[in-house]
Parts: sequence; C-alpha cells; structure tokens
Amino acid sequence: MATELIISVDIGASLIKCFYSWEVDGVLRTAGYRTLCSAAQRITSNHYALRTYADNSTSLVHFEDEYWGVGENAREAVTNTNLRMPKSRHAIAKVLGVVGQIVREYVDISSPPEMHIKLGILLPLNEMVNAKDLSERLISLLYGFGHNADNLGFKVVENVLISPEGTGVSKIAKRYPSGVIMLGHRDITWAYTKNAEDSISLSDSRALQGWGMLKLVRQISYHFNDELSAAAAIYAAGDELLDKQLLKVVLPEDLARVKADIPEARALVWSQLWDELQESTIQSADQVLAAGGNAVFWRSELKQALGSRLSMGGELINELRGRFPKLDRSPLLYRLSDCYGFFKTLETDGSLSPAGLQVVKGGSLK
Repeated sequence: MATELIISVDIGASLIKCFYSWEVDGVLRTAGYRTLCSAAQRITSNHYALRTYADNSTSLVHFEDEYWGVGENAREAVTNTNLRMPKSRHAIAKVLGVVGQIVREYVDISSPPEMHIKLGILLPLNEMVNAKDLSERLISLLYGFGHNADNLGFKVVENVLISPEGTGVSKIAKRYPSGVIMLGHRDITWAYTKNAEDSISLSDSRALQGWGMLKLVRQISYHFNDELSAAAAIYAAGDELLDKQLLKVVLPEDLARVKADIPEARALVWSQLWDELQESTIQSADQVLAAGGNAVFWRSELKQALGSRLSMGGELINELRGRFPKLDRSPLLYRLSDCYGFFKTLETDGSLSPAGLQVVKGGSLK
C-alpha cells in the first residue's frame, strides 16, 4: 500500500510556507498547510544528536556531512538584512526540515509505510538558474536524510518541480497578457505571462531585490534591532499606524517620531518603486494580480496606479479560505496564495508539469 505526499514549498525570506496532502493508494486522506520561520544555520553534530532545540517550530536536519537547525530556534535578530543572500543557498535544509515535520505529523516513523513524494518548490526569478542542480540534489537526498536525530526517507521520489515565484497566482489570470506582482518583505517580483498557453516568461519578468517592505524600513530614521520584525510590525500597523503593533519594535518615547516618519517614507518608496516598475512589462499587461505578504499594505497605491487592471486575487483567496477555514481572517492569506495555487497544480494532475517548470524525474529506491 503506497502512501504519497504531495507538497509545495515557498521559501520566503522570513517564512517558509507549504501546502500538502497525503494519499493512500490514490485516495486523499488528509490535506493541510504549515509555516515555519525561514531562519537556518549550521549546527554541530553533537547538538543534532542531542536534539537540542528541536520542537514544532524548529527542525534539525542532517544530510551529507552537514547538520542544520531550521526554524524559530535557529533565528537571530537581523539588524541589517543581507539583501543579496540567495534563497536557494539554504533551500535544501529548509525543504528537508519542513518535509520532516510533515512526515512526523502523519506517519509512525518507528514503522513507516512505503512512502512516495511529489515535491514542488517556488524560487525567485533570478535564482531559477539553480533549479536543475537543486532538483537533482533533493531527489538524491529524499531517499534518506536525518531529521531530529531519526532517519527518514521515501521509497519513490516521483519528481521535483521548480518554478518561479508567481506561478501559483498566475494560473487564475482571466485576461492576457497578464502579470503577478509579488510584494514580499525583502524583494518584489514582477512575473509576466504573454497568454494562457504560456508559463511565466523569465525574459519579460523582473526581480527587484531589496525593494520589499525592508526598503520602507530603511527610509525611517530609527534604528530597528531586527529589520524583518520591523517590516512585519509596520505592515500589521496598517494605514491607521496602530500603536500596539509599532510598540513591538519601537520604544514608547520614540513612537510619535516614527509614526510621523512612516507616511513620508511610504510615499517616497512607492514613488521610487513605481518608477522601477514602469520600466518593466507591467505597462503592457491587461491584468495585474497582486500577491505576497505586503499586497494589502500597498493596495491603495496599486489601485491608483493600475485602475481596473488590478486584481487582488479574490478568487484564489476565497478558495483558500473555503478549503482551510482556519485561515478565514488570517493575515497570512496573501502570503500563502502563491504556494497554494502551485500546490493545486501539483495536486490536480501529477502527470502534467506546467510549461516552464524545471522538472527532474525521480524513481524508486533500489
């Protein structure tokens, strides 16, 4: 009896997102989602063996001659975020970390069934050059890797599919040419599709590294101890600049000054961002879909710039709410939508791979 895991993983700068389903002999048994802090750092073999800090928010991973901690307990305050750090650099540890957690949640690892896996990963546009190498390494490692000092592995790795960020949301476009603007904490991606039969055109798309919410954070005349936390707090504070959220990252005596600074910084950053976007194919897109963690934050600016061409992806958001009711009022909805859309592609027809994906076929463990 074959037990198959279908999983999509979106490796964000601050949060790993994934959707998954378990099928037994082709029958769906359960489906779910999981998020994990995107922090990752090397650890010693001794820490790994002792399962130091391993819990629901942190995975310890062993592959080849490397030991890693992935998740909340691997996190350190980031005063100055490295805007050029490729997401693919730590991708293997992060993917194995979240896969290990999902396996433990569903499977008795002391007597596991024959497990198969179909894996999809979303990568930034500018890192798609690493897709084939990443796919091949993961296929090899998924047959056997260490997780929280236990050995896990799949009997069959059906394939590993890697696609650019924006792919999941792009599938709901109704008018073409279309594009997806992914507004993240660290980066912004413009992913352009010429027509319904095509995938995202890498040559017509653009990755704006460092243009996410961190760009706004750095325009505020205040020293934040952790830039990613500051970006999250400013987003949560919203247009009303709620004190409760800002006080998580700002001292009370500095609150009034920071609140006064944010609107001007926001206007400046948007003006600069729109100048950059106007040099892309966004001007020729008949429909622009907004997604990512900060899509709602920039909605008014997007609406003013794009008018009726703008779509906030309501169709996908509503489907996500309906399938996973716990997410109904979650601030994570826009952060999860791309990963969910990609998951649907994997789930709907495993024999098909969307045009443009980097696919490496696996096989059975000999």
